[in-house]
Amino acid sequence: LFAALKETYSENPEALDEAMAMVASDLHCALHTGVPVVVNGLQLRLRFCVCSVKGDWPFLIEAAHLERHFRRAPKRGESSLASPGVCHLCLGGVSGISYTDFSTSPDWERTMDSAAAQVPWHSVSPWHSLPAIKDFRPFTFRPDLFHGFHLGHGRYFLSSGLVVLQQLEEGDGVETRFQQLSRKWLQYCRSVRVPWQNVYPFTFFGFFAFLHVTGILFAIDVALA
Repeated sequence: LFAALKETYSENPEALDEAMAMVASDLHCALHTGVPVVVNGLQLRLRFCVCSVKGDWPFLIEAAHLERHFRRAPKRGESSLASPGVCHLCLGGVSGISYTDFSTSPDWERTMDSAAAQVPWHSVSPWHSLPAIKDFRPFTFRPDLFHGFHLGHGRYFLSSGLVVLQQLEEGDGVETRFQQLSRKWLQYCRSVRVPWQNVYPFTFFGFFAFLHVTGILFAIDVALA
């Protein structure tokens, strides 16, 4: 188990690789050497196979030495700057391949598993020694759906939904109607006896904490039912 603040190793990025290499070495031993155990008097050797690494996107960027990642996305929708891509599993964001295309057959989808998408990193990391899908090693690095939903899709869906719901509230202005929604949110928290409102000082115009996304979705479901 390793724990370190980013501030403590940011000036020495090799430290993270060294820590990950130690873990990868242990996992290599667990697979190829195994762990001897005794079960009901029988000598057994258990082998463990770890075939993927999962984490939030900032961790995956550093863990996999990714060159294609979300931070490469153009800051402006019509940016003409060349991009190496925004995803390690496809070529979305590369010149001529829109990563915002969500049609039934987007160009980026056809690049998944392709030879052109095989190397999304700038150098080899310790995790590249893990067993992997033979034809597409980038699948070794898996996104964390918890972070992806609560800080991504879920938060944006919720923000858009609240804009629609505030129109159903009484009041002359947007701020007044959001205050009405805020009161209903606090009433819901008290009714289910869960202190979601205490996770973070709540404001509909501010940051959504993880549990706020979950809690508000439950509250909206109850309200609409």
